[in-house]
Amino acid sequence: MQAAFVSLDEDINSRAKEDDATSVDLAAAVSGSCAIVAHIRHHHLHIANVGDSSAVLGTKKALLKILFALLL
Repeated sequence: MQAAFVSLDEDINSRAKEDDATSVDLAAAVSGSCAIVAHIRHHHLHIANVGDSSAVLGTKKALLKILFALLL
């Protein structure tokens, strides 16, 4: 997942350096951003984040009919 975040950042920055870059390309390269990715494989939950983002996992206890929030 880290490689995917780095690759995207490199793509955005390289597009902004091209001769035909638009103002949108430039804004994307210099503005802040955040992202969260969640990946479930078998019984494991993997979370990755960039920027000032955070994830919350919501679960429901069926017998109690109560929702719980867990900051990840």
